[in-house]
Amino acid sequence: MHDIVHDFVQFLTKNDCVCMEAIGTNIETELLRANYTIGLGGNKIRHLTLMLAPKGPFPLSISSCNFKNLRSLTALDSKITTIHSNLLLELRCLRTLNLSHNLIEEVPEEIVELVHLRYIDFSFNPFLRKLPNAVCDLYNLQTLRFVGCYGLQNLPQSVGKLINLSHLYVSGCDKLKYLPKGIMGLQSLRTLDEFRVCGSDNDEALKLGDLGTLDQLQGVLRIRIPGNGEDGEAEKAQLWNKKQLSHLKLIFENFQNEERKAAV
Repeated sequence: MHDIVHDFVQFLTKNDCVCMEAIGTNIETELLRANYTIGLGGNKIRHLTLMLAPKGPFPLSISSCNFKNLRSLTALDSKITTIHSNLLLELRCLRTLNLSHNLIEEVPEEIVELVHLRYIDFSFNPFLRKLPNAVCDLYNLQTLRFVGCYGLQNLPQSVGKLINLSHLYVSGCDKLKYLPKGIMGLQSLRTLDEFRVCGSDNDEALKLGDLGTLDQLQGVLRIRIPGNGEDGEAEKAQLWNKKQLSHLKLIFENFQNEERKAAV
């Protein structure tokens, strides 16, 4: 069995990938031990997946492992509650950060140091309430996923600074009151899976008519429209001009929280 495990580890290291199950309380020590067992310098590892025990601690630091060139970090379904700022400062080469299906409550401002990030997935973190404005300085960011973050209340107003953002997923964010108006300036945006129409009295909110500037949207778009939706805004949206959409779903909500759905 040892030879089989050794051969498998060698296969992984040829691809600079490590997938590690950590069940102890000192994750950094376990990472360091695994690093020596594999026999590959930490600076050569590009992709790390951590499978932590339920409610296990997320690493405070991985500096001793010398993972300075890490490109992707994944830790799914591990009940992580906190991302430590020290850890983020050690991951400056990171391109992909996937911490979905956890219990994260807050994202540190230090995430701004991860200037090479292309992909962030915080989906299904029900206690995540808001994002720091620093996220909007990640100019290389292409994908943001918040699917099922039903505690998320708002996105930063300066999200319009993410000029390379192509995919924004916010379906299932039931407490998200509105999308920031800055989204209308994201000319690279291809995916917006759900849009909740806000009242016309909120100047900071993306209006239905603002979708008229986003003709490049693709795939599926669900639009939730309150009972007081305005016909004028619908005309400005130019939904008929979204030729790359495969499905357009209009969900009409009244004040009794009932819904009527129409698929186009």
